[in-house]
Amino acid sequence: MNGEFALLTKSKAIIFARGERYFNQPRSVTLSLEPIQWVDTTLYVAMNLDPRLTWSPHMEQVWKRAPQRMGMLYPLLKKKSDLSVRNGFLLYKQLIRSMMEYSCPAWKSAARSHV
Repeated sequence: MNGEFALLTKSKAIIFARGERYFNQPRSVTLSLEPIQWVDTTLYVAMNLDPRLTWSPHMEQVWKRAPQRMGMLYPLLKKKSDLSVRNGFLLYKQLIRSMMEYSCPAWKSAARSHV
């Protein structure tokens, strides 16, 4: 029963549509007789998805988190740090670049105006 309850609390409903289509009142969706909440954006495999699949919520989140991580790593990456350049580059690749490259194939389908 606990696994089923966890599934219900994590489940969300969203409609993906092209253009300016608008759905007035979507039908209620149920799973095991429990209603599923309708949302405008949702998180799936660490990617924010919006109804038009523009990827802009996901890109905004990444562009906010990357400078934060750079700020946290700055004491280790600055010129006068005792950390070797090789190790600093490894930290950058593991903590910052990997986050920015994650889901890049999906971003390829985004419009230029959203990138």
